[in-house]
Amino acid sequence: MKTKSLSTLAALCSCCLFAHSTVARSWVEVPGPSPAPGATEGIAAVTDTDVWSVGFGLQNGFNAALTQHWDGTSWNTVPAQLPSDPYSFLFGVIALNSQNVWTVGYSLDDAGVVFSNLIEHWDGVSWQIVPSPNVQLASNTLYAISAISPNDIWAVGYTDTTGGPHHFLPLALHWDGTAWTIVPTPTTAGGLLLAVKAFATDDVWAVGERQAQSSHTITSTTYILHWNGTTWRVVQSPNNAVAVNALLGVSGAASNDVWAVGLTGDSFSDNGALALHWDGLEWTIVPPAATSGADPLYAVVAISSRNVMAVGSIDGAPLAERWNGNTWSVVPTPTAESPAGLVAISAGGKGSLWASGYQASGELFLKAAR
Repeated sequence: MKTKSLSTLAALCSCCLFAHSTVARSWVEVPGPSPAPGATEGIAAVTDTDVWSVGFGLQNGFNAALTQHWDGTSWNTVPAQLPSDPYSFLFGVIALNSQNVWTVGYSLDDAGVVFSNLIEHWDGVSWQIVPSPNVQLASNTLYAISAISPNDIWAVGYTDTTGGPHHFLPLALHWDGTAWTIVPTPTTAGGLLLAVKAFATDDVWAVGERQAQSSHTITSTTYILHWNGTTWRVVQSPNNAVAVNALLGVSGAASNDVWAVGLTGDSFSDNGALALHWDGLEWTIVPPAATSGADPLYAVVAISSRNVMAVGSIDGAPLAERWNGNTWSVVPTPTAESPAGLVAISAGGKGSLWASGYQASGELFLKAAR
């Protein structure tokens, strides 16, 4: 059994940084496969003719890992390697180059009880499952991945009890070029890590939420960890005075210029946008663009200190907001079939951005050019 977080996560990946003058000006829809094979949860662009989307789709009667590739002309399904478990899902993806792409998620046994980490690697020819450890006697889930180099990669998520009441704990795995290992995190009860951004070997941010349950009510607060090269530690983060505050995406232009976005509101079904900024000393809430209705933000990418783009949904339509160094403003997106929204974003080549999400007819892919 999963919480609301499962349906609202975004995967974040950005491998390219551009000059401060680079500004994505207009979004256009890039047609996806028809019929849509499933749901896209993460996107990573190497170039504008080499983009990966990950998620899940129905295969042999079960939801199974789905990987799709844009070759500059069309989106095509590229078979992922499926685990022995009948169910599998992919959420985070990072592309270092055309022959080095990683994606993370989880698999689920046929009883729908035990979740196990799932990590796959693209070597330019095929997707292969890479062995990854699991916390024993617990369900394990990965949602996001970020790379410093081919031999220094982080994946984050959380563990949970395999039955009965939820008992979430944060989870972090590290790749050293040879193997994935579990790196101890603070034992924060209710802590879930949903996004990660790695700047350097001694500078990695992971964000998410900390859930608490009282009687029949679930509340959450923002949750942020920082890796200093030796240990993960909790960093204090602000919250609005409402029942639900959660962070779903993180990115940054520099180690002292980091953004985290998510949602805030009275409940998991009634919420709006949340944006936090790190200036090297503390995290503060920065009001997003003024909108009406429900408008959570699911993912963010920082191209420069004056060009940050966040995506999400607003009342059943895609939402994109841009930070210009002073304020957030809404960037128009193409009309999509409601309900629609964007859950992931990545920087592509020549200053472009790619975003993926959903609409009533299936998947939604957008590209923003200079």
